[in-house]
Amino acid sequence: MNVHSASPAFVLFATLVVLGSTAAHADRSAYRRLRSGEIREEIIAHEVSDEMHWRDHFFPNGSIAGYVWDDPNPGTWSISGDELCVSRWSDEQRDCFEVWLDGKDVEYRREGAVMAVGRVRPLGERARKP
Repeated sequence: MNVHSASPAFVLFATLVVLGSTAAHADRSAYRRLRSGEIREEIIAHEVSDEMHWRDHFFPNGSIAGYVWDDPNPGTWSISGDELCVSRWSDEQRDCFEVWLDGKDVEYRREGAVMAVGRVRPLGERARKP
């Protein structure tokens, strides 16, 4: 059977199987939501980056040395409840996210939706202070 001869019911069934297996895989994810103290321990004094487009250096003094394509995008961070809040100097908007961690892989989530994905590592010699 080729794609052009498949019945609409078969295509729907195949789509549901793929979506169902993807959802089942997501449920088995090792990501865990960090609470406020864990955010301080795992994110602050660390770099979070997608390792290509952007990176943020979270300093203990509440500042962020952020970069998008190596262009500065500084700001500040705070913790509100169990969420990491980020304010950028460029737009003065405060965005708060749940932080989910699986080893060194990190996700910023809002209301169940993944807003950003990156990796976390300790600040090293290349960290630029704001």
